[in-house]
Amino acid sequence: MKLLMSIVGILGLFLASCSPKVHSNLASGADFKNYKTYAWIRETDTSGTSQDQQFSAYNNQIIRNNVKNNINSELQSRGFTIDTLNPDFLVSMKAVFEKKTDLVGYPLYSSYYNFYYPGYYALYPGYYYSYPFAYDYYDYTYTEGTLVVDIIDRETKKLVWRGWSDEREIKPKKVEKELAKDVNEIFQEFPS
Repeated sequence: MKLLMSIVGILGLFLASCSPKVHSNLASGADFKNYKTYAWIRETDTSGTSQDQQFSAYNNQIIRNNVKNNINSELQSRGFTIDTLNPDFLVSMKAVFEKKTDLVGYPLYSSYYNFYYPGYYALYPGYYYSYPFAYDYYDYTYTEGTLVVDIIDRETKKLVWRGWSDEREIKPKKVEKELAKDVNEIFQEFPS
């Protein structure tokens, strides 16, 4: 029973850590019923200055264009249309990726069996608790990503809505799928 509860607890923590944390802010008094059209703010160089950052597997022109297409789909599904000449609001998007390192430790037990099944002795008919005699530590490196979507009123030039997601770990092979999922979840908090 303890093993089952441990597995359920670990699975719950794993699923909670895999999903992005999505947040949004809405300016007081903002009325989205008056908005019908939008345009993109001209993109400045957000790729960084170094060669490594410009050609990163995470932040390149292809990925940014795909994220923009996902945002366009979300806005158009809500009835907004692109108008580059006279838009009601402006859209800005920024993706930031940062390498981070955590120190992770796991317990070491006194026998082979207890290393894989901590807390139980194999040679005795009853179960006896075993304490770890040491901990082994290693550095765990991962990439954390943040995607920010801003909606700016064109006339007042003030930010009226911001949505963003924090992704704890992003794998290079899945970055486009994860960012598309993040855009979808960010726009679930979009005012209607």
